[in-house]
Amino acid sequence: MSSELLQLEVSDKIATITLNRPDKHNAVTNVMWDGIFEMIRSLRARTDVSVIILKGAGKSFCVGHDMHEPLEVFPSATESPWFEEVDRLHDRWHSYREVMWRAPQPIIAQIQGNLFTIGLELAMQCDLVIAADDAKITVRSLGGASFLVHMWPWLIGVRKAKELLFMGAQISGKEAAELGMVNAAVPLERLDEHVREIAQRIAKVPVTLLALEKRACNLCFDQMGVPVAIEHSEAIRAVGFLSKESQSVREKMFSGNWREGVQMRDEQYRSESPR
Repeated sequence: MSSELLQLEVSDKIATITLNRPDKHNAVTNVMWDGIFEMIRSLRARTDVSVIILKGAGKSFCVGHDMHEPLEVFPSATESPWFEEVDRLHDRWHSYREVMWRAPQPIIAQIQGNLFTIGLELAMQCDLVIAADDAKITVRSLGGASFLVHMWPWLIGVRKAKELLFMGAQISGKEAAELGMVNAAVPLERLDEHVREIAQRIAKVPVTLLALEKRACNLCFDQMGVPVAIEHSEAIRAVGFLSKESQSVREKMFSGNWREGVQMRDEQYRSESPR
């Protein structure tokens, strides 16, 4: 299933999915976004795959969506009534999350460089996250409400989650590890080796047992209310996207004036854009 933009390699029971747009810091297109989940689905029944690594080629894991191609997961106020957009967005994002949440294999995100918007959301859906200690993790939303809401109160505490979301903060990989947002932060030059070592250790365990352990942990999150939080956060995000504030920023971004759109977004947080 490998393509120019997404690469899949399987060896020693480890599947590695690589976002392959290094010149664009792995900004994702619609084709790439759907392709990531298609690849994960294709690995479900493979007995030769016990663990999956999700990584990005080049300097960054993923800086979000391609500004030259609005993602189909974003709602539009002109296409259909708001309630239809809310339902459409919920169905698509819920299906994406379910692919990763229900995959029998543990999924490890390997992050470096800049990481924000849907790139950050993608990494947060993985079972384990290993970061370069100098990675730049930026919390900035186009819609005013983030899908991260359904994970962060449990992972880093509700007060810290609110702080990051309210202020549009940028933290390093090292800080993310200290918060519990990621499992570990290591020097960039050791990132590949460290992630591979973890994957190799996991791969020694039969995938049937890994699937049971993963399911048991996920069921605990389910019982704590994560599915309900997802239901509401997806609806809130859709409404946020349809707000006039979000629409004005997105119109700038997707009409070719993406730099101006980013500036408009960042002015809300009184902060400079991440470099």
